[in-house]
Amino acid sequence: MKSYITTLALLLFLLFLSCVNEPTNNDPVENKWQNIPELSGMDIWDVKIHNDEIYVAGRDFSGKGAIYKSSDGIHWEVFAPVIGDSVEYHIAAIEFYNGELIASTIGKPVYLVTGKNVVPLTVPILSEVREMIVDNENNILIGASSFYKYKYVTENNIYDIYDSLSTPSTGGCFKQNAIVPIGVSKFLKDHNSNKILIGNYAFTNHFVTTFYNRTIDCFPDDGLTADERFFGCHDIIFINDTLFAAGWANIKYLDNYEWKTFGDSLPRTSGNGLAIATSIAFDEIKNEIYVAANYLGVLKWTDKSGWISINEGLESVQGLYDFIPDITYFKGILLLTYGTSKSYQSSSRGAMFLHLDNFSKRK
Repeated sequence: MKSYITTLALLLFLLFLSCVNEPTNNDPVENKWQNIPELSGMDIWDVKIHNDEIYVAGRDFSGKGAIYKSSDGIHWEVFAPVIGDSVEYHIAAIEFYNGELIASTIGKPVYLVTGKNVVPLTVPILSEVREMIVDNENNILIGASSFYKYKYVTENNIYDIYDSLSTPSTGGCFKQNAIVPIGVSKFLKDHNSNKILIGNYAFTNHFVTTFYNRTIDCFPDDGLTADERFFGCHDIIFINDTLFAAGWANIKYLDNYEWKTFGDSLPRTSGNGLAIATSIAFDEIKNEIYVAANYLGVLKWTDKSGWISINEGLESVQGLYDFIPDITYFKGILLLTYGTSKSYQSSSRGAMFLHLDNFSKRK
């Protein structure tokens, strides 16, 4: 009898384990932010989407430059393992040139990176690298986060590009006989011209400027407060052909050459402080806007409730969340990446993802 009871208990225990481990459609782990094991410990500097795949670049857990790619944003694989032999500390920026991935960092050439080869395209770039974009003329613009010049790479030359704009805190913009420091947060192709839009943070009160024909120029700044100019723009994105910007205490959008606040101001932090939005993502299928903000984690805009938090699965300390340099929408998921590339650097490393379909079902 005792043996029978022991056997029955063992069978029930094994049945319990099988039920626990069996995944279900409403498994709670699917309804919150989840860690991406392949990117664990990575200091991620850049995120790019190209040809139905998403790429991240930065410094891996061993300290070398690394690039990973994914077709779903959840499962990742190393792209060009040999890149770490050429870039021994980190990759600052990636972009696509004639359909091929290129990579850059301070003191190194711009590299053409394929699955098996890393080929230098330029001489070493002897300035800081934060952002990189290929313009409509197939030239490469490289920007810094705390320096005094951009690099502009054409087929036959590399030009130093300087910023001489004056943008007072009270508004306005004009050229001056002086060079100002650069604080690039984002490059973005303008939908309405051949210009490159430049998101600027702190330093200069620029907010957004433009680049074209080897010249940095003014961009509309009406509607911005002195504080919004001072703290700057940390991300820019087109949403349904309207330019949106992440900044101090709110999200701005451009309407007939005037910046306006989208929805309500961002919620205050647990200490009643004002947050700074660091990145914006847009789900074009559901027409939903998501924002990463200092101390607040991730927010979603709803017409009914305004900004709501979606932080389940993210770690916090006394209600404050780590800085999130980038939030990206890709194929029905949100991707959070942590690293030291931006002005607000995260202490965390690696990346997290959230299934938006599963999240929406809970709401």
